This record gives sequence, structure tokens and C-alpha cells, in this order.
Amino acid sequence: YAAAAVGEVNVVAKMKEVGAVIGGEGNGGIIYPASHYGRDALVGVALWEIARRMQFGGLARVVACGLVVMVMVINLSARYDSPYVIRPNTQVTHRDWAGMTWYLQTKDPDVLSYYVVNPPDRFSQGILGVEATDPRMDLPRLAQVEDHFGYGSHSTLAEQYDGARYLSINWGDREIYQTVWRDLERWVDADFERLEADPTADRIYSNGKVDILFIGR
Repeated sequence: YAAAAVGEVNVVAKMKEVGAVIGGEGNGGIIYPASHYGRDALVGVALWEIARRMQFGGLARVVACGLVVMVMVINLSARYDSPYVIRPNTQVTHRDWAGMTWYLQTKDPDVLSYYVVNPPDRFSQGILGVEATDPRMDLPRLAQVEDHFGYGSHSTLAEQYDGARYLSINWGDREIYQTVWRDLERWVDADFERLEADPTADRIYSNGKVDILFIGR
């Protein structure tokens, strides 16, 4: 047994340090490296089902093993939202909160908002409230920026859109894909470096934890 500081990133770092075969957090989140380094409810369900079925015969064991394989395949192919809880805590800092508050209250409501991992509408629900967020058409949940910021097929961000866009980047967006989800290679250091040099991406706000970029030709 090895204890780690609170937070998924810290738990994963400790697991890698000690070579743990399984880990998790006090809220019940299971982290099983054989599947991937990240909390996953499906993995937890699969492991519980294996434990339950091991008392039965061979067919039950085959079913249990098949369940584990299915979960692993799903995890390799699935692209899902960050498990972060959107309120100030050890993962979402007060500067995250302050930066997104400025953004939500200042941005042009006629310009769509894109994001990397943390959808702005989740912050908006916590900051402005659900009733104020739901009617907003400028915070679409499906407006996640392309892998590698789309630089694999475009030279700039603005080329990818038919008009101006905002892009919000939280510190966790960089951290999670350089640690916990590094093997997915969706956004790597070189992508963020290229974004810095992109002439169509103007940083209009930064507080050290949140960067807001305005994308335009």
C-alpha cells in the first residue's frame, strides 16, 4: 500500500513510482494500469464482476475475462470528458475559476467557444448557474478542438473555421495529456508550441492557469 496526495494526477504519479498494479481514490474511482492510467467506472465494474464470478465454473470465468477485454477495447477507442469536478478544489484552482469567470462574463456571445479538455459550459453551470447556461448557444459541448489542434491537416487554427472562434485552455488541459493520458498523444508539447507561434491565435487573457485565445484570420 502506498499513499498519494489528493488528485488523480498525484495518484497516477505514485502508482508509476511504486509500480502499483491497481489504485484509486477515496471516492471509489478505480485506476487499473493494464487498461489505462485514469479513473474508470467500467474497469471497476469489470473487476467487481470478476470477483463475483470467480466462485463459479469455467464458463463464468470466460465471460468475466471477455468483459475485461471489452472494457479495455472501449477504453482504447473512447474519447471522453475530463473527470474533473468543476469547482475550486485541488484540480480546479481558484485561478481557473477566476479566469473562466472573466471569460464567461466578457466574451462575445455571438462567437463560439472551443476547448481542449474542460468544456466551458461546465464552468458556466457552476459560475452562472444552469438556468443561465442552458440557453447559451455559444458554449456547445461538442466544440472540442481537433487533436493536435488540427495542425496535421492545416497550417493555422483559423483555416479550420468559417468565422471567429474562442479557445479556452486550462492548466489541466496541458497537464493531463502530459501525464495521465500521455500515451493517447492527442495534444503533445509540440502542439502547444506550434499554437504559441500560430499568427491566427491571439491570447487575449492569461492568469497563469487559464489562457483565452481569439482565433481569427
